[in-house]
Amino acid sequence: MSAVRAKGLTGWHTLALFVGFFAIVIGADLSFAVLAYRSAPGQAAKDPYEAGLLYQRTLDAKAREAALGWRATIDHRDGVIELAVFDRAGEPVSGIQVDADFNRPATEQGERKARLTERAPGIYRLEARDWSGAWDMHAVASHSDGRALQIESRLQWP
Repeated sequence: MSAVRAKGLTGWHTLALFVGFFAIVIGADLSFAVLAYRSAPGQAAKDPYEAGLLYQRTLDAKAREAALGWRATIDHRDGVIELAVFDRAGEPVSGIQVDADFNRPATEQGERKARLTERAPGIYRLEARDWSGAWDMHAVASHSDGRALQIESRLQWP
């Protein structure tokens, strides 16, 4: 009597399929890792040293602002932007120059630069009657003696 071997899926076939599947997955992962490593230079800035110095200057400016104690509030309605600047004691800061850049949050179109004018002690105003939608405002309130406050706000009109 001869033994007849049954044809079908055996343990060796299952092992070969299992090993083959994971070999393909690991091979694809390794290929993607190699491609990613070759295509990324490993640094986020062209000159990381200069970027670090710029960041340190930003931190120093924030520390000077905190020591200065100025604060600002922004009110925008009816097409008018009013910026109020107060010192540490809550007194209005008068006689400063307020320059502002306005940008759209999602696009570079429509960028505007403006200087706010002092309407009352510590109250600086800008007419913006034809503006609509969302705007990001970055303003610098600076005194002639070098004291300065940076103000950032999102403004929204209907």
